[in-house]
Amino acid sequence: MDLGLNGKLALVTGSTTGIGAAIAEGLARESARVIVNGRTKYRVQKAIVAIKTRVKDAAVEGFAGDLSTAAAAEALDRFAAPERCRASDNKKFEIVVPLRDNVLKTSCCKRGFQR
Repeated sequence: MDLGLNGKLALVTGSTTGIGAAIAEGLARESARVIVNGRTKYRVQKAIVAIKTRVKDAAVEGFAGDLSTAAAAEALDRFAAPERCRASDNKKFEIVVPLRDNVLKTSCCKRGFQR
């Protein structure tokens, strides 16, 4: 199935296990550029390896940080700098899957995601 996600930048929060990991893998299968997020570098790296093992040529990166904190949100904002993003209308992310409600309150998502 082609959902037209090729090359779109997706942020999936809480995506190191469970439904978040499945969503990140599904987006990678649709050729989206996926940023996996979790609280620890170890879990983020483990999730990236798992996705890349199952999805050939997956474009997956990781960002470790608790996005309910301002410091992590600002770090994500720097991580998703304009050279990484190709989104239209100056949006950082074209797809945001917030598996925790407080993620949408962060500055990076307010600028990069419109409800």
